[in-house]
Amino acid sequence: MQIRLAISLAFLALGLVLLVAACGSNDSSPDGRQEPERVDAAAAALLYQDILSRVQAREAQTGEYIYLPEDIELVEQAIKKDPRNLDLMEILSWVYSTYPEYVDDTESHEVALEYALELFKRRGGNYDFSYQMLGAAMYANGQLELGTQFFDRAINGAPNGFLQEMFLQDHLRSLELHAGKLKPIEGSQ
Repeated sequence: MQIRLAISLAFLALGLVLLVAACGSNDSSPDGRQEPERVDAAAAALLYQDILSRVQAREAQTGEYIYLPEDIELVEQAIKKDPRNLDLMEILSWVYSTYPEYVDDTESHEVALEYALELFKRRGGNYDFSYQMLGAAMYANGQLELGTQFFDRAINGAPNGFLQEMFLQDHLRSLELHAGKLKPIEGSQ
């Protein structure tokens, strides 16, 4: 628990350094104002670290790694500041694909798939969670065959038993959550 807290604090400190660096950099406009994109990206990174610290502290207390509605709202605010932030995309892709509150939210499922595809494009297939994200997003969008293929790839390619079991459980929960709208695999009954 102390290690997680130390890691959270290190990430928070890193976020502060990024914010200070962006605000104190020499990359300002001729009239002395900072480039809004850099400041927004630094603010988004700081928000991400705050959210991550909250979720990790909650996990230390309850044993559950979940994003509460107020956390999700902060992530949605942060991604508006930095729409290319992969960490924020990952959170929203997962939440929109796997949280029961979004099970009937087609627009959120489309965003989840867009983010999962962008994560895969930019982080690649060697990132441990790429196929898990794609599998969940495909299920959320009614694609049983593709979702199953991506989850199988995540499970079979997991670098350790812990992730393998986690991906298997995520697969089963996603199947159950979206069972009513999954299109059957062609040729099956």
